[in-house]
Amino acid sequence: MRARIGSRPAALLLHLAAFEVAAWIAFRHNIDGLFYHYDGSYMLLDALSQRHSDHNLLELWSNFGQSIGSIQFTVNVKLFPFYWPLYWAKNLLTDKVGVYLLIAAAIFTVDFVMARLLSASFGAALLAGWILGVLGTPFIPQPAYYPILWVAPQTVLVAILPAIVFALLRPIGRSRVAIDALCGACLLGLVMYLLAASPGLAVLIAPGAVPYVAAALCLSMDRAELLRKLFALTAISAIAFALRWPWYLYGLFAYTAAHLYGQDFTSPYTSAQYVSLLFQGPAFGWPGPALVIAAAVGAALSWRSDNRELRAGARTVIGVIAGLLVLRVVFALSANWILPPPIYLEIAFWPLYATFAAAAIVRGANVTAVLLPRWRMARTDVRLIPVVLLAALALTRSGPPVVSPYHLPPTRPPIVDMLANQTAMRDGARFNGRVATILPVTPDSDAWMQQFVRASQLVQATGNDHLSLGLWWYRIPTLFEYNQFTSPAVHALRKLTLENSAAPQERNVTIYSRANPRILQLLGVRYLIMPPGSPGPIGVERQTETIAAGETWGLSELAAPNLGTYAPTAVEYQGDIRAALERLATAGFDPTTTVVASDDIPGNLVPADEAALYFAGDGLRLVATSPGRTLIVVPREYSRCLELRVADSGNASLHRVDGLLTGVLFERRVDAVLRFRIGPLHHPLCRYEDYRDFDAVLTRHSAEAPRNASE
Repeated sequence: MRARIGSRPAALLLHLAAFEVAAWIAFRHNIDGLFYHYDGSYMLLDALSQRHSDHNLLELWSNFGQSIGSIQFTVNVKLFPFYWPLYWAKNLLTDKVGVYLLIAAAIFTVDFVMARLLSASFGAALLAGWILGVLGTPFIPQPAYYPILWVAPQTVLVAILPAIVFALLRPIGRSRVAIDALCGACLLGLVMYLLAASPGLAVLIAPGAVPYVAAALCLSMDRAELLRKLFALTAISAIAFALRWPWYLYGLFAYTAAHLYGQDFTSPYTSAQYVSLLFQGPAFGWPGPALVIAAAVGAALSWRSDNRELRAGARTVIGVIAGLLVLRVVFALSANWILPPPIYLEIAFWPLYATFAAAAIVRGANVTAVLLPRWRMARTDVRLIPVVLLAALALTRSGPPVVSPYHLPPTRPPIVDMLANQTAMRDGARFNGRVATILPVTPDSDAWMQQFVRASQLVQATGNDHLSLGLWWYRIPTLFEYNQFTSPAVHALRKLTLENSAAPQERNVTIYSRANPRILQLLGVRYLIMPPGSPGPIGVERQTETIAAGETWGLSELAAPNLGTYAPTAVEYQGDIRAALERLATAGFDPTTTVVASDDIPGNLVPADEAALYFAGDGLRLVATSPGRTLIVVPREYSRCLELRVADSGNASLHRVDGLLTGVLFERRVDAVLRFRIGPLHHPLCRYEDYRDFDAVLTRHSAEAPRNASE
């Protein structure tokens, strides 16, 4: 029995169990640090919302509840085991703790395995797991460094997948060809998993994995092993190109407002703290810089180690830190950093930091072993448990828990209650319109921060922000969206018709500061939430709500929103998307009777007798009848990723109309489901095709601008 307890697998399990107990105590104490603040609540809500989704497992989720239908943050919750507790338990607090216990266990285990692969001692590997598990998760009441896992748990993939790539690449070429094939297939599967689960993280994980791949190649025992590794990587790359995965990934990022209208956005990443943990002392204190410095010390001590793995890992760490120091200089010289901040990429190197920080601690302990021989770190695998456990629990109580003003579920004040009753998305229910919250802004400061402060004040006064989370929780569709993949077409129309200030704004948000009833109704907006002092009246007032300081907010209803009921009969042709949007913005243009088309719509159009939209899982079901050929303007953004499945024997076709919306052309009767579908194995090029359509317009206008100016 004693031998079994002292065995290494048993010691690992005991440490992991002790760590999970400490994590459970810590997470319960610091419950608001789990899915922290606005961003964290957003991710929690996003994960919970996908319970209602019926999208295919390897395809991305399109959320009709934000904007006019968009790719939703490219996080496929179904493929994240960390999120599964949200589907098992009934208590939200218990669910949150369950999510983070799985994340903490993954971090501990992967860091331990990574340390062992680099030939760290067993005790040092255990210590590395404790270090990263405690510092990287919401273990401590105040963040030890940039709290990315506090607000975006899915970024744990950045911390663990590059290490897994190293573990899979390392055996290739060292044994039978069958082992090579198995490891290569696992690497290919890992790439496909990432592209289906969270392709947005691929831009961090791919460069983050480069040092790990380089280390694995450098550790080849001979030229034959190196060639077999390179062959495996080449084969994986060839398959990826054959499946069009580079275009799939590029299309997701290229067809965004931030890419095509970069001049309209500011970067929030201006401080050195966004480069590396090394520079986060002023913002978060000593743990981040201490971790990097300890890792550098451990790597320096192992630079000339006799062990090839440890030596390669040490040189990788020094190279990474040197690269981040160079990025610090580049970052300081960049007027507007548009790429993800280096601090996100650095997440991939956390396991290396923890491994060599533990190595430095072990080396220091071994130096003092003459005085304390019984506590030699490499020989205290089980006896180390009470020491690290007590230290972890002490850190847990090192301060009061954080308090987040954003809580789920939000309250249901009168305006929200009415909207939930009238517009909530439910499978089979009729689409009854969207909600737009119009908040005025001034050009003297950042527009989003002005609106965010106003919404935060509403949260404090009523428990609901009346803008985003407070509405989305009750499945109320909004025109507002919070999304790094915001459509350039929506952004262009918003600039033309729905905002008062042309000042640059932060990425990922849509600013609506001007109530334009004609455009809002075309986009399916039925209700407006507006603060006191707004110009008006706009629509018919349906509800009011008095909050702190006597402010009375109003909810008004527009007279004729497009609920899949616009069936214009006059067609204007504009092959240019930009020209179509500009025509749409013209004050005299009536979208109820006239449509701007980009392709041929044959025949004479007649109005519909009846038309209605219904929610059908992730899609929209259109049911309509007419005496002849009819075009229905659906208030959903057009995309080449859209598919139309006709339920009866009739036929129907999709068309881009009014620059950014979807037109469904049919004769006499249609009963069809409109669904957005894209994934690494299903139509991976469609978003790239959307980008090509839009980019061609911008390129042509840019080329024509000088000629027009000279004329």
